[in-house]
Order: sequence, then C-alpha cells, then structure tokens
Amino acid sequence: MSFLVFGLIAAACGASALAATAVMRKRLAPPALPPASTSDEPPPPEPDPHPELPAFIDHVIQVDDDTRWPRSGMLVKSGGRIRAAILLSEEATTEQATVALPPPDRSLLWLERVELAMPPSPPTRIEVDGFLLDREELLPVTLEAVGRPHAGTIEGEAQLGRYRGHTGDAALVIVRAGEVKIWYGRVLEPDAFDSLGRVEEPSG
Repeated sequence: MSFLVFGLIAAACGASALAATAVMRKRLAPPALPPASTSDEPPPPEPDPHPELPAFIDHVIQVDDDTRWPRSGMLVKSGGRIRAAILLSEEATTEQATVALPPPDRSLLWLERVELAMPPSPPTRIEVDGFLLDREELLPVTLEAVGRPHAGTIEGEAQLGRYRGHTGDAALVIVRAGEVKIWYGRVLEPDAFDSLGRVEEPSG
C-alpha cells in the first residue's frame, strides 16, 4: 500500500510541475505581432494646404462641360493675408487661369490669357474684346509659385489689378518688373461650378 501511495504522490507532483512550467512559459511568451498588411490600397492623399479656398492646385474643377485640372499656380499674398490663388492649366496651347478667391467671396474667376497694351501700372479701366471693365482692386502683392514648375508662373513683388465688367466678365492684371500678364473671362459664383477636390496623378 505504501508503494502505491508514494506512486500517486509522485505522479501528482509531476503533473503540478508540468502545469507550472506551462503557466510560466505562457507568461514569458512574447506578444504576438500583428499580421502584415497585404492591402494594395495607396495611402490617403495629403490634406489640402488651403481648405479655405474654393479650389487649389490638383483639384478637378467642372463648369458645365468644361473641366480644368490645374497642376501649377501662384499664391497671391498682401498684408500677411492670402488674397487669391491663381491656378494655371492649358487647353489647346491657351493658358488658363482659374482664380480662387478666399472667404467671404469664395467665387472663381474663370479666365484665359490675353494680350493687351498696358501702362506701367494697372489703370482704372481697361477694354478687352470691346468690353469695358472697371478696376475693383489694386494691391502690392507677393507672388509665390506652388505646384509643378510652369513657364507662366511669376514670383516676387508685383502689382495686381482685379477688374469687373457689367456683363459678369472679369480680368486680372499682374505687372512685375516691366512684365505684364493679363487674363480675361467671367466670374463664377459658388453655385456655378463644382470643385471635385484633390486628384493625384496616377503613378507609373
């Protein structure tokens, strides 16, 4: 009987030792690493640097059947504030300028490059294609290129004149160091266009 009792005690001790070892191993086991991601989805696009503007570079902008996707442009700054963003694109070799105005306006100027004789400073009135436009604003500004390099961008100190006609037309004039750029077109109120947001160029 004593041998049987000793055998049972030894078996119980062995089982307890095995259980203790298993518990210790479980406690000392390193944490499991999360499974590696196998998703091919690209990372989300970076947020817009100027969400206060109705459009910016890399935005797709639609007006009726007309679509623009500006990849370059200029920030217009004066008095420590952003006065506008001039977004540049091209269509059939014609330089387009979509001018995004900040709040409280938030409208767009839907313009194209035109050639026009201009004095050294933007005058109080100009005539384009037989239409008269009055100057609404004349500012000393700083132009900062944004986006991809573009031959139409200007950087540095300049004068900016913004013009408005009586038929919904508009013009923008920039004069810098004897160089003059003029764009002419129309004003688009916020409900007259769709800004589809930022669209990245496909890689590869």
